[in-house]
Amino acid sequence: GFHGIAGSENCCAMLSLRPRPPASALSKFGESLLLTADWSSLRSSLAADRAKSQAAWAAAQELTEPIQDALHFIRFGRLMEATCALTDAMSTLARMPKEVLAPPPNRPARISELLEQLVRARMHAHFFASGALLMHASVGQPFEDSEYLGGAIGFAADLAGYGVKQATDGDIVSVEMARELVDELNGELLQFDFRNGPLRRKYDSLK
Repeated sequence: GFHGIAGSENCCAMLSLRPRPPASALSKFGESLLLTADWSSLRSSLAADRAKSQAAWAAAQELTEPIQDALHFIRFGRLMEATCALTDAMSTLARMPKEVLAPPPNRPARISELLEQLVRARMHAHFFASGALLMHASVGQPFEDSEYLGGAIGFAADLAGYGVKQATDGDIVSVEMARELVDELNGELLQFDFRNGPLRRKYDSLK
């Protein structure tokens, strides 16, 4: 009995310590205790984010196909068709809404990934046309530095595989060109401090 009474008193004491709202916060006239303007602003912000996400998704869908086509045609040595696909990809890119191509960190991750793949495909086309690397200054806007570097790393990995295939076909000239470019590119990439971000993981897979 005593312990039960003591327990009830302790419980009541704990309840009495719980915070209570000040009386001035309570409405005497039935108005909402919520700030209507604040919630309206929140709805507008979420609607804007949703519209931006939908625009990015639509843009990514439109850009994916020509980039994939270009890489496919390059893989099978169909360079004329690859060039046409790259032209289509660049035209699609030029039509994209400005908010989709906003500089990082506001640029959607999927769009950055696609631009990186586009750099990679353009590097292939340039290499097979000139035997050289497509330079950063020639890539232009809206490509970011990280997208150029990611594309270069992917291109170098592709080129290493290309060299192996050409070696089995006895194409020594192409093998030497690919090896020389990969070696020079790797030497430049070694001088970057990629930390522990996405570029570090991509570069580690190249090594």
